[in-house]
Parts: sequence; structure tokens; C-alpha cells
Amino acid sequence: MEDKIIEGYWDCDYCEKKAIKGHLRECPSCGKARGENTEFYLLDRTYLDDEAAEKVSMNPDWLCSYCEQLNSDFDNKCKSCGAPKQESKENYFEMRAREDENDIDQNRSYQQFETSNSRTNQTTPPKPGKFKSFCIVFAILLLICWPIFSYDQSTGPKTVKVTGFEWNKTLEIEQYQTVDDNDWSLPEKARLIDTKREIYSYDQKFDHYETIKKKVPYQEVAGYHYVTSTTNLGNGHFKETRRKVTDYKTVYKTESYKEAVYIDVPVYKKKYYYVINKWIPIRNIESSGKNQKDYIGKYTLAKATKKSGIGKEREGMLEEHYFIKTIDKKDNYIKYEVSVDDWKTIKLNESIKIKDNGDGYATVVKEDKPKKEDKFKKEEKPKKENKSNKEDKPKKEDKSKK
Repeated sequence: MEDKIIEGYWDCDYCEKKAIKGHLRECPSCGKARGENTEFYLLDRTYLDDEAAEKVSMNPDWLCSYCEQLNSDFDNKCKSCGAPKQESKENYFEMRAREDENDIDQNRSYQQFETSNSRTNQTTPPKPGKFKSFCIVFAILLLICWPIFSYDQSTGPKTVKVTGFEWNKTLEIEQYQTVDDNDWSLPEKARLIDTKREIYSYDQKFDHYETIKKKVPYQEVAGYHYVTSTTNLGNGHFKETRRKVTDYKTVYKTESYKEAVYIDVPVYKKKYYYVINKWIPIRNIESSGKNQKDYIGKYTLAKATKKSGIGKEREGMLEEHYFIKTIDKKDNYIKYEVSVDDWKTIKLNESIKIKDNGDGYATVVKEDKPKKEDKFKKEEKPKKENKSNKEDKPKKEDKSKK
């Protein structure tokens, strides 16, 4: 690491002389010492020789609390007023931080003044910057909320008009047959034909180690380069540090390691080959339509050809699907599959509310009408009924009893 000292510059805030050399405490034009408004900067790279660099402090100047003038860290008393260094509350960097914060507060106060002034003056147009900021915030909120809004719209109920119907049914016909089959166990009522020892599964067993070679990445020194950084010392000088940085490159080396090798060892088990009577699907009865008159196609079931029931047919599994054709408010034609109960209650050209369940399925949303039920309940208690109840109080019945 190699350090060099560079002389900086400062400006006099009294006579406005520019580019005063950093080793000078007083302005060469007006004689005023540098004070709390001083800011050091670089114009060129004027390096000090070793002898001059040794006389430069590595610490910042301190600010006199009484006359507010900067003094070297080597000075124990203020050169302007003689105040002791121990009573100083700020150094150059602390002073600059305070000055910068004051500048920010002044800018903020100015902006608030401009805002209040623009509110009182109605003829003054709004600042384009604020409108632009509002547009940016609104766009961000829209991007965040739109997926949520879209999700609610897509999953919530929507109103559609029914324009048509479709349906289809598939009835499976099964026949009782004698078939050859096999399994790892013998079913009840099966007639055994043969047994064999066959592979049931595989177990993994260690066999040997195998040498595997692979390329492993490593970091290797490839060279060096220098990085230069400049630090403000806060006393009219700057320190330039030249640092040596190591460069690395990735190299691959072949390494060998052992890896266990396993083999599949078969596990044998007895397998049964047999004959058994069972119901087997043999054909389908299909029907479909584009109306609400669903039915199962015509078919005839064969009767048994043997006393054991062989050859007999029966109805198997019934698969049925019911669809409604709809049009929504955006003139989108969509076909939905619904339950048979919903399908049978829907009328053509009727407007209904459905909830899209995804994959082409929908559920009809039924609306409750509690107001009509309340009116019906009130009608059940008319005043006429009370009169009839009075008439039913049996005076005639008393006479008949006599």
C-alpha cells in the first residue's frame, strides 16, 4: 500500500476569492481565516514531497466555538481568538455535516413555502413534477391491485344468458365370462391352473466401488492490479492511497473419488395362474343430444347360456355429462359443464348467475328471496282466521252435549 498527500483548495466566503491553496489558513486577498462555511476540494493532483507530507496532520481541523474559525489539529489554541482547543465542539467533518443538514432544512422550508403559495394562488398551474409523481404512484398501485381485482372477477359469480344445451351419456355393458387371469394370490372361487416362481420386486445390493473422475473448480492467482482511492483529510489536504489487488482465475483440476455401485437383486414369489368367472366390460351404449331431453340409448341384455350364469349381461357404470351454452355481457360464447340437477332446472334464454370452477365446469348460484317468504308468513295470519276461531268455540257443541 502506498500513500501520497495532495494539496487541496478552498474558497473565501468573505471576498469570494477562489482556489486558495489548502496549506493557507488565511485568505491571501482579504486576510480572513477560513471559517465554518469552508469546503475543501480538488482541482489537480499536486503531490507534496516527503518532507512536506510529514508536516501534514492526518486529523481534520477543529472549529473554534467562539470565533467559528478553523484551526490545525497541531494548534492547541485558536489562532484568531486564543480559545482553547478543548472547548471546541466540532471538527471539519462534523461542521460540514451540520451545514449540509441546514441546507436540506432550508430547501425543505422553501418547498413548503412554494406549496402553500401555490395553494393560495389559484391561477398558478400545478407543478408537473408532483403530477408525475402522483401518476407513478397510481401506476404502481394499479399494477399491485389489478391481479387481485382480476382474480376476484374471474372466480366470483357472473351473469350469463343460456343459449343452448348439450348432453351425452355412455352406459357400459358387462358380461359374465370365464377368463384366464393371474395374480400373486389366488382369489376365492378361482380354479387353479398352474403356479410359477416369478420376479416380484428388486432389492438393491452393494456390489463394488467404482472410481469416478470429475473436474473441480479452484481459484488461482492470475495477476495483480492497482486501485487508487482519495480521502479528504479535512485540513486542506487529501490522501491518495494506491492499493495492490490480487486477480484470480478459475482453473479446473481432475479429482478421483470412489462411488458405491449397487445392483438389482430379484425377489421371487409364487404367482398363481387360474380361471375365474367375472364381469367383463364388452361394449358401450352411447347417446347424446342438443336439447334437454336426455335418455340412454336402446339396448338388449343377453341372457345366460349356462346354469353358472356365463353369457349373462348387465348394466355397468354410467358416465354422463351435461352442458349449457352461454353468452356473457362481453358477447363471449362459452360452454360450461354443470350438474344434472342444475341442468334440468335451467330454462332456455334465461339469465343466470354461475361460478366458474375452472376446467370448463361451473356451478349455478341460486339467490334466496327472503322478502317473499316474509310476506307469505304474514298472509298466514289474517284477521278472518281469528273470527273463525271464535265461531269454532262451541256453543252448539254444548247444546248437543245437553
